[in-house]
Parts: sequence; structure tokens; C-alpha cells
Amino acid sequence: MGGHQRRRPHVLRRRPGRGPAVSADLSGVRAAALDALGRAVAVKAQELRTEIVEQLSQPGRGQTYGRHTASAPGDPPAVDTGRLRQSIVALKVERYRWRVGTNVDYALALEFGTRHIAARPFVRPAAEKVRSRG
Repeated sequence: MGGHQRRRPHVLRRRPGRGPAVSADLSGVRAAALDALGRAVAVKAQELRTEIVEQLSQPGRGQTYGRHTASAPGDPPAVDTGRLRQSIVALKVERYRWRVGTNVDYALALEFGTRHIAARPFVRPAAEKVRSRG
């Protein structure tokens, strides 16, 4: 059929006086490895997004104001309106680069604190959890 023989990807042959030799057609290996890397980066970005959302879903352990219990200093922010939690996204920037975060203006003040408010970190603990899982 067609006159072309299919090239065997792996060949073991004996070289005269030097023992066996192995040759392989590795032309598709690089592309397959890069595809696998791209998928792995995407999975990690989604894992980080999920972990951040979980951090932002914990009940508050601080003071109660009416029906809302605030977070304690050092704990992730407690949910009040849900705006921050709903804003967490994982966006593909380039083939192997993703950006995970939020555009909510008060997120940095919560993550790092201010002169008046103690930090309520949620991104760094989530990143550490994902990193520790490998």
C-alpha cells in the first residue's frame, strides 16, 4: 500500500564486534513532553484557584457583628458578600504561564494587612498547600 515502509521507532541490532546498539526515532518526544508540561501547568493553576476559593470559604473565628462573624487576624478573610471569593480566576497568559488571582481592590489589603488592619492571608497559604502536594 503506497510503496512506503513504515519506519520502526525502536530498533535493536548487533554491531559487528561491538555488541548491540539501540537507535530510536525521538522526533515526537519533544512535542509530547511540551504538551505534557502545558497540561501540568494548567492543572496546577486550577488547583491553586480551587485552594484559594477553599481558603475563602472558611467560617470566621473573630468578632461577630450582627449576623456576620469576621475572621481573626492571621486567618483567611471570612465571607461577607462573597465578592472576593467569586472573583478568583485562573487565566492562561502564555503557553506555559498562568495568572491566578483577583481584581478586587481590597484583596491586597486583606492578604498583607495595612497600618490599621492585620493581614488575613489567603493566597500565600493556598500556594504553600499546593506546593507541598508536589
